[in-house]
Amino acid sequence: MLNLTIFQLVMIVLGSAALGVSIGVISVKSYFSRSLMTARIMTYSTIYGRMLNNFLEPDISSINEDVLVHAKLNQVIAPAIMLATKPLSKYLEEYQATLFSYHKALREKSKHADMLHPQVIEQAEKIFECMQKEIGIR
Repeated sequence: MLNLTIFQLVMIVLGSAALGVSIGVISVKSYFSRSLMTARIMTYSTIYGRMLNNFLEPDISSINEDVLVHAKLNQVIAPAIMLATKPLSKYLEEYQATLFSYHKALREKSKHADMLHPQVIEQAEKIFECMQKEIGIR
């Protein structure tokens, strides 16, 4: 039989516990990282199609009140903002503000919409590139 001192036994137990905790932390971190990646892919793929259309689908473009348009844009874009990194969140928030102005100008039949359109497109392209980087496509 092994002749181990109490100190050696304690060190073996503590070492085993530390190893177990380390493996557990790595496993949990890996699980949440995969879950976040899956959530990002689903959310980004859902929102990007609408971005290509400048959110001109009837559920938004047929609304005539600013407050309701803003609320609808929040409803669609907020999940992406929540899951994104800080730089992408900032781009999404800027895009949302520009998009709101664009929709307002369209409803008012203002020439300002023509000036905002290139900006909306440029912002959408920048967001798409960031989304691809976040999910590891680029």
